[in-house]
Amino acid sequence: MFKSLIIVFLLAANLSAEIVCLKSTLRPNGRIKMKRKVIASGSCGSRFVQVVDTSTLTGPQGPAGTNGTNGADGAIAVYGDGSQGAISLANGESVLQNGQYTNFTVQSGASVSARSGTVIRATGTCSIEGTVVVSTFAGGGSTSTTTGTTTRNVEVPAHPGQSISIASPGEWESSIGTGFGGYGGYGFGTGIAYDEARNILKPGTLGGGGGAGYISVNSASIGGSGGGTITLLCKEGITVSGTINVSGENMASLTASGSGGGGGGIVILATPENITISGVIIATGGTGADAGFNITNGVLAGGGGGGGGGLVHALYGGTFTNTGTAFVTGGTGGASDNSSIGIPVVGGGGGGGSYGNGGRGGQCADGTQSAGSNGSNGALITTNSDPTSLFL
Repeated sequence: MFKSLIIVFLLAANLSAEIVCLKSTLRPNGRIKMKRKVIASGSCGSRFVQVVDTSTLTGPQGPAGTNGTNGADGAIAVYGDGSQGAISLANGESVLQNGQYTNFTVQSGASVSARSGTVIRATGTCSIEGTVVVSTFAGGGSTSTTTGTTTRNVEVPAHPGQSISIASPGEWESSIGTGFGGYGGYGFGTGIAYDEARNILKPGTLGGGGGAGYISVNSASIGGSGGGTITLLCKEGITVSGTINVSGENMASLTASGSGGGGGGIVILATPENITISGVIIATGGTGADAGFNITNGVLAGGGGGGGGGLVHALYGGTFTNTGTAFVTGGTGGASDNSSIGIPVVGGGGGGGSYGNGGRGGQCADGTQSAGSNGSNGALITTNSDPTSLFL
């Protein structure tokens, strides 16, 4: 009986302690009362018996464990998982947004479309042999003035895209006078902002800013939309022998007289290997609308400002070879027209900004409509360093 009780108490002991002690007391009814205590060290004390010193209990050495295999480098995720395999796009097809390929190719002679903000990831190579046309995104602005018992403006501002400020509409003059042109959007890459342009690595859907429309009576002219964006993240290299087009919207037609062109878009090319450009990348600002009398809206308008030129940023860990052309020029301002006569007169809207500034709209007077100014140029910039960690 006593041995059984000792075993029970031992099994219940806290084996993380050093010493287990037991004390037995005989009750008047003849039963034995057992008491246990556990101490870290020292003597068990009066009438307690040390049962076991757990520090002396050492089992046999267990077998050595095996090392697990190292997990995949998280940076690999930048280039996708290749789950959609290799793809080669033919004429008329669309680029799948946020595709994850082994190799990505646009076939020679093919023209394919892509939505603004598209990101292409490839565990292998990316090869643009045909043409990729990216949709515009940031909207142009418009302002209309209604007259009656009251005069009120209804304005839809142009969206700035990635630029620093929005393009503004030209001034409206209801009688003989001068309507001054609106200002173009201020670019994110001009002046001291050059280094900020290098930080635009994940532009999303927003590239160039929208151009401005004009103020008029009971009518509105909408400015050009800003160019979109596309990003190629390709682990084993990028080749552009065809064309990538992210230009801002052109507004050269007199059906939109007085409207500013959209700012050029953004192209990001990133790989730890080599980039080779022998084709064309177009990130130009949109053309401003010509000055003149707009029969549709019944207004006399100055020329719209040209959109600012966009951004092409190449990041590479290997070599960069460029025998092609990157068009990042600012859009041309709308032409003047001094032959038209009429009222009301409106100044041309400013062009949308991007890397470069949007051009200012031309002023307008009865019989004298000035040209809009050109947008300033964008840029092709390069970063020679493995860009992988920048996109985590």
